[in-house]
Amino acid sequence: DWSSDVCGWDGGDCCSDTCVSSNFTCGFSAGGSPVGFSGCHDPNACQVINHTRLGNGFCDDALPLFNTRSCGWDGGDCCIGTCQSTAQYTCGQNGNVTVGYLHCRDPLQHNESSDGGGGGLDLSDCVAYNLADVGNAFCDEGVTAGSNLNVASCHWDGGDCCPQTCLNEVEAGTGNVLQQCGQNLDGEDIGFFCLDPLILGAHPLNESSCPVQHPSFLGDGFCDGDEYNVPGCQWDGGDCCNETCVSNDAYQCGSGHGFDCKDPDTADFGTCHWESILTNVARVGNGRCDETGVHPKARLNTRACGWDGGDC
Repeated sequence: DWSSDVCGWDGGDCCSDTCVSSNFTCGFSAGGSPVGFSGCHDPNACQVINHTRLGNGFCDDALPLFNTRSCGWDGGDCCIGTCQSTAQYTCGQNGNVTVGYLHCRDPLQHNESSDGGGGGLDLSDCVAYNLADVGNAFCDEGVTAGSNLNVASCHWDGGDCCPQTCLNEVEAGTGNVLQQCGQNLDGEDIGFFCLDPLILGAHPLNESSCPVQHPSFLGDGFCDGDEYNVPGCQWDGGDCCNETCVSNDAYQCGSGHGFDCKDPDTADFGTCHWESILTNVARVGNGRCDETGVHPKARLNTRACGWDGGDC
């Protein structure tokens, strides 16, 4: 491996801030094709703690310093033209949800495109007052054509309107969040207005077996429980079990109401999680029947929790 410490990081050729063009042009193959700097692993050039995340097939744009020139644009993970899938991650995917390449920042890959969107989004048919509003983590649901970007021609506002595809807008180099998914420009929670058919159809359902009001809630990283967490709805699209839930920029699996795993095919099925989130409010075997708590994990009258230790 030429891009190693013992080889002087290929004489600096693999990192944009150390490469000097001579017989070959930096960032290009011998045949003249743009290849970027996905092989940049010099710790002096790329100041991230975990170098194994570079080039692993998952775009770490939300983490500080990864998707930068000095780190080879996360080892190429954020652009369709440079990303290579691994056994752990599939390029352009977040779990089983297609998120595309919305954070492709490599200028050499700027003109690449894909059906999933991303750097090089084809916005030629998108009517917008400001194309920079596409993919900025704020769902633009205006009433006029130029302010309503949640349409197919604008790639559903670059993914901003669905929790599965929205990516926080972060400051390059620091990773500071400038705009949080699911919030308005004042930082107030407004939720999502998902219309993307790829998301709505990600979990094929029979309306009679899963008559839910918001199909986009399925597989969004948040356990909605109740009528969503049933077999017909594929256990809220996997959101209610640690093994099957997939986090995104909008929701961290297990946050909010926590897990309420009822899927018998998962490893965490039948686990009583009450002690991980509750203190003295609800307890197994304390003489009080904890059956109707607001929080799902406060409802301990289940087989997994030993029917609240017999309290009920």
